[in-house]
Amino acid sequence: MLKINDNYIITVSTHSCTYNDNTYIDKGCFEYSIVNMMEEKKVPLLIADIYNCIYLSKYSSCEGEMCSLLGLPIVHKDEMLGAVLLWCDEPDSFKRRDKDLAATFVGQTIAAIVNAKLFGEVKERSAAIKNLLNNARQGFLSFNEDLLIDNEYSYECERIFGLKLTGLKITDLLFR
Repeated sequence: MLKINDNYIITVSTHSCTYNDNTYIDKGCFEYSIVNMMEEKKVPLLIADIYNCIYLSKYSSCEGEMCSLLGLPIVHKDEMLGAVLLWCDEPDSFKRRDKDLAATFVGQTIAAIVNAKLFGEVKERSAAIKNLLNNARQGFLSFNEDLLIDNEYSYECERIFGLKLTGLKITDLLFR
């Protein structure tokens, strides 16, 4: 489950639930209640027997196929990004090693989510800088240690030199 705009989206599920618009979890359903509990405390949940859990007793009649639950919040910088929910139809199915293994998976998930967000930000900022340079009416370019011009340069460079510059040697360009 991932949190987007205060709603949770199911990314992988083996359990049925009521959906709004075929995308968002109904806020009265079991998974939402579990994730809500984790969001409040930002700690993993390990429930050995759902039927004997005081907080989940209202679901005991409609959630017959689940008995034990392991829930891990996906939290980064105190922000709840989502959750991993695992359940089994037998009581006391999850042990500490299962929680530790799932926590490792959650750690990798957090890294992937954060990296994807950072990649998006870098891409947006690069596009904004490129737009700035292309509209500055000045020629901007860079080259590597072999003096070959890099792929990224302002459009003004093509106008000044009258040709595409990628892969040319800067010395050949300047001393032609």
